[in-house]
Amino acid sequence: MSGDRWKSDLEAFFSENQLKEDAKEKKAIEKKESAQKDVEEAAQFYQRVAKPAFEKISVELRKHGRHVQVNVTDTSAHIRVEYGGRDELNLAVRSRGRLVYTIERVTQDGKSRTREGFIDRAFGDTFENVSQDKLIEHTLSLFKDNARRLR
Repeated sequence: MSGDRWKSDLEAFFSENQLKEDAKEKKAIEKKESAQKDVEEAAQFYQRVAKPAFEKISVELRKHGRHVQVNVTDTSAHIRVEYGGRDELNLAVRSRGRLVYTIERVTQDGKSRTREGFIDRAFGDTFENVSQDKLIEHTLSLFKDNARRLR
């Protein structure tokens, strides 16, 4: 390269690299902010949707002699229903990103197994479309199935 063209070529090289680095950094920041937003929305979901839903279920099942434990944190919600020394329901609600899913522990014939599932596959279970009513209906459906099986 003749004259001072090499200087402008070198400057262009560093400018291009800086643009790439800036883009990477921006993407990393956006990803971190998005993940943080998901964490905050999850905490709100568990406190505003799952906790009241499980507490409503708990009140009603206790009227029928069930021992019910509800535990809710910023990262999950759990309900366990016992009757006659047996678990009629052992269900956790969790999330991955914005997706809400359930984990149910079932004991049958002395063997314990875990089942993962969704509340309403047709709509894609996210924080926005899993309501208290939908969670209550799903939880009670699992409870009734298990209670019938244990009789």
